[in-house]
Amino acid sequence: MKKEIKKKLKDYAWPILVGLIILLLSLTVFRSLLISLAQLRLENRLHQERLEKLTAKVHSLKKLNNQELKNQVEKVEGVFPSDSPFLKLLASLSRLAQEEGVVLDQVRLVSEETSADKEKSKDQPVSSAQRAVQTLLVDFTLEGELVKIASFVQRLDRTAPLAKVENFGFDLQKNRASFRVATYYQTLPEFLGKIDQPLVELSTQEKSVLETALSYQVVSQLPQTAVVGKENIFALSPLNLLPAD
Repeated sequence: MKKEIKKKLKDYAWPILVGLIILLLSLTVFRSLLISLAQLRLENRLHQERLEKLTAKVHSLKKLNNQELKNQVEKVEGVFPSDSPFLKLLASLSRLAQEEGVVLDQVRLVSEETSADKEKSKDQPVSSAQRAVQTLLVDFTLEGELVKIASFVQRLDRTAPLAKVENFGFDLQKNRASFRVATYYQTLPEFLGKIDQPLVELSTQEKSVLETALSYQVVSQLPQTAVVGKENIFALSPLNLLPAD
């Protein structure tokens, strides 16, 4: 009985030994090849997913009206610009004063601060989006009838760039009003996202903000005045611009 068992073991020993040798060779010699194949399959799947995202993005972009989109971007840039809006505000103030029949005078850039400066004074954390928002404070005076000054202020609230009256005062005897307004801008982001990221649709609130921005009146340039003789081309006459504090 024992002899038969030993004989069977000998008969199966060689096949088992050969199988173990093949398995060890597979794990050692072919290991790097198997890993490479697995990596290639993974990369191929990732590239396929990226291609699908890019294809969907291209289809979405083709549906856009390029001219309409360009007009919207230019309008929003006029309302909430990406650089200092002082000259744009000056143009709007000059145009409104001309149209309303009031005298704009003593325009002065008071200061510039970021939203981070405001929040820092409150000892509150500031988001990365808030850090990019800049605020310009501008002082100016208006002379004219009270009704016309009131109309000027109402129109300023719907004229680009975005401006908010911080404080004001009236001198009824001289028909003069002094104002301080805040206007804002935000630098463009340094990174717009990866090319294969899908387009994000505007939320209901963002669409409402866009519609409001598109309703603003945009003044493209300062109103021209008659020139007699030689004149400094850098002067902003008839305005009396005061230096900042």
